[in-house]
Amino acid sequence: MSADGSVIAGQSTNSNGVDDWAEAFRWTLGGGMQGLGVLSGRTHGGRNSTAYLMSADGSVIVGLSSNSNGVDDWEEAFHWTSGGGMQGLGVLADGIRFSYPFVMSTDGSVIGGYSVNSNGVNDWLEAFRWTSGAGMQGLGLLGVWVLGQFDGSYGGDRLSFPYLMSADGSVIGGYSSNSNGVNDWLEAFRWTSGGGMQGLGVLGMLGPSGSIAFSIPDVMSADGSVIAGQSSNFDGVDVRHEAFRWTSGGGMKSVADWIGSSVDLTGIRLFDASYMSADGTVIAGRMTDDGGGTYTPYWARVGGLLEPEVLAASLGAMLPVAPAASAMGAGALDTLGEIAAHHRCGNRESEALCFFAAGSNGNHADSMGNQDVPAGTFGLSASIAPGWRLGAGALINRTTIDELAFSSQHDIDGDGIGAYVSFEEPQGGLSVEVSVIALLLDADIDRAYLNGAAIEVSESQGSGSNLGAKARAGWAMPVDEQLSLMPFASASIVATILDRFGETGGAFPASFDEQRQTSVQTQLGSEVTAKLLDDVSFWASAAWAHRFEDRAAGISGEVAGIGPFAIEGAALQTNWAEGQWGLEFSPFEGAHLSASVTGRTASPGDMPVVEGRIALSVKR
Repeated sequence: MSADGSVIAGQSTNSNGVDDWAEAFRWTLGGGMQGLGVLSGRTHGGRNSTAYLMSADGSVIVGLSSNSNGVDDWEEAFHWTSGGGMQGLGVLADGIRFSYPFVMSTDGSVIGGYSVNSNGVNDWLEAFRWTSGAGMQGLGLLGVWVLGQFDGSYGGDRLSFPYLMSADGSVIGGYSSNSNGVNDWLEAFRWTSGGGMQGLGVLGMLGPSGSIAFSIPDVMSADGSVIAGQSSNFDGVDVRHEAFRWTSGGGMKSVADWIGSSVDLTGIRLFDASYMSADGTVIAGRMTDDGGGTYTPYWARVGGLLEPEVLAASLGAMLPVAPAASAMGAGALDTLGEIAAHHRCGNRESEALCFFAAGSNGNHADSMGNQDVPAGTFGLSASIAPGWRLGAGALINRTTIDELAFSSQHDIDGDGIGAYVSFEEPQGGLSVEVSVIALLLDADIDRAYLNGAAIEVSESQGSGSNLGAKARAGWAMPVDEQLSLMPFASASIVATILDRFGETGGAFPASFDEQRQTSVQTQLGSEVTAKLLDDVSFWASAAWAHRFEDRAAGISGEVAGIGPFAIEGAALQTNWAEGQWGLEFSPFEGAHLSASVTGRTASPGDMPVVEGRIALSVKR
């Protein structure tokens, strides 16, 4: 397929009404499926072609086709363009004719593969490089085996195989037979037009009697300057398979040595390398324990070794930040609402100016961690008309989220202002409280993960904002002089924004895109108030709450050296029961003190949410 997905190539059946065959095709939306033909039908009957490779823009297709000279039949690599049609790439030698394409440059101008070569005595498979100007060029061999260990189809004492090609086709990587006259082995090579075929070596040449040394390249950087793969190594007891990384300046190193001694590899062996970033700075492959029993994927870079499962859990520990910030806003609205509803501050019909202060703390433990939510509020309120009161003040909030993956911890501060307006008919009837908040968020975020066998932390500073409003309306119905009942309904909205931020420190820091979450909640319930003494009252309420959004904000961003990520937000509880119990009294003339406990049911498996609040108002 082309890079943009607009061109597809493959193989399809074809027929002329007499013979049936398989034929390579090229497909576009505008032109449909186009058969590419064959180089030649076989003398002894039959024909076929298939497409294997395509240039990035889809204009060049490379594959394999039947061919014949009228006497012998063979399979031959081909190059196809819309202007030139299908062109055979040839073979390295007559005799056993065969060529096979395996790699191609980005623009399709250079092709690498292997073909049968011969010296008149021996036949072997040899890597080739083809261009339209120079034709097919054999890349040679590192050495000829003296023991004939390779059991190939075309002789058993030599071969070379191309496996990789740089984006511009100037560098080819592969493996070849080699020998020192005593031992034979397969060895990774790097070929350039200026330097020819260069062996990359092996991590450990000798081992126990009968062991075979090897190195096989699997991945190459875009410019061909870095090659990685797997090699044998001998630790003095056993021959081990280990991932290697090669550069012209540093030669072949194990990936374990390349990432450095700062990474704890206790009990870990890096088995192979099967992916490399375009610049060669990040390698991925499989790792195993020292016993070689279990294989898991890894990413590696200088100073870092990370498993995908570890990364997923670590990024997942960032999911609670936005919903916790949103819940902080909802808690600030609740505090202002409680002050508006339960702090009379003397006679509401008077013009008394009052100071108020409140403090609260709560805990919420669920699958997204444990949250402690201390908060404080202080300000002034005044009567603005009979039955009406207006208040405003400063809000100080903090949420600490811990018990996350690998002991990650986040501290979110939300400081700002809030205001409320309330109305209450003096002898029962309508009661209304409306509160608004505006918070600036500041977050210290520590995302932890396993770097090798040890925990490492990437740190970040986040910022954002909370805007919210809540309204509650009820109708107070006195039962007698000591008892009243008030059904009520409330609705709230909190809009949370977390700005884009980036981490520092650690081997795999990440950047996170902006997050937005809007939470809308409603409540239907009833509150009962009982006067216990002249200056002491008790209230209790029960309500059913509904949240309109069912998922928290997801997270997206990019991990340095690995690439972008996107994780869906966690499922949210949408319905719950909520209850509150409170006591209010006057400790001295002109003062009003209240204490309350609020609890709400949680999703199955989670702990109920519990929050306590104390508030004091003093008339001036």
